[in-house]
Amino acid sequence: MNDSPLTFSTTSDNGAALKQIRQQLGSFARQIDPQGSLGDDVETIVAEILDNIREHNQVGTPVTVRASHGSNTLELEFRDEGIAFDPLQAESPDVDLPVSQRGIGGLGIHIARCLAQQLHYRRSPEGENVLTVQLSLPRVEG
Repeated sequence: MNDSPLTFSTTSDNGAALKQIRQQLGSFARQIDPQGSLGDDVETIVAEILDNIREHNQVGTPVTVRASHGSNTLELEFRDEGIAFDPLQAESPDVDLPVSQRGIGGLGIHIARCLAQQLHYRRSPEGENVLTVQLSLPRVEG
């Protein structure tokens, strides 16, 4: 991973800060991949995961997002001090059903799974939920 990861910290109820994190990480990804869709993919993933953290935790839950990249991957790490919850254990929604027949929830993590190469959850010794998302970087021809 690169020498200077980006790190942002806020609380789950600070909508302006959460939006700014999404936008800044999208810009960070666009610098890595100016011609591709990486920036949009990152903004979508960040929005969905931060929205889940905001919705499923108490008001004011501390949240930290870290982004770093190596030659082949971009890694996003989301940490929150909320209740233990592994979103990867949630059942995937049946996207073939009409919206009116689907249950509520699960679509955000489904979108992240579709856009990312790998997702990993763990509970830290400090009691934090840690969700790591890895995205493949485009190959540089040359």
